[in-house]
Amino acid sequence: MYRKRRSNPIVATLVVALFIIISGALLLNGTRAFLQKDHVRSKQREVDVIRKYAVQCYATEGSYPPNLEYLESHYQLMLNRDEYDYMYEIFAANIAPIITVIPKLEVDRDFLKMENE
Repeated sequence: MYRKRRSNPIVATLVVALFIIISGALLLNGTRAFLQKDHVRSKQREVDVIRKYAVQCYATEGSYPPNLEYLESHYQLMLNRDEYDYMYEIFAANIAPIITVIPKLEVDRDFLKMENE
């Protein structure tokens, strides 16, 4: 006849714990990937905005701006210098500049202070 199996509580606990660990790892990995994609999009958005202002300057004045400070002062470009470093390389006044946005590394400032003392 059919014999009823009894489940072992230790095995059941281990299966549930394993499920929770795997779910947590997958959730953490997905969150990290989402934040990384968002960071890349944010960086690209910065490049696109600078390019838009540079093209506007070219259309208005007939030449690309010599530097980012020119765009900030004459075209009210607002740069997020707390989070990014900007490289604006211009070859000639009639050739589009090369715009690079580099995220700043977050550094523990207290750690740097301790090393300098």
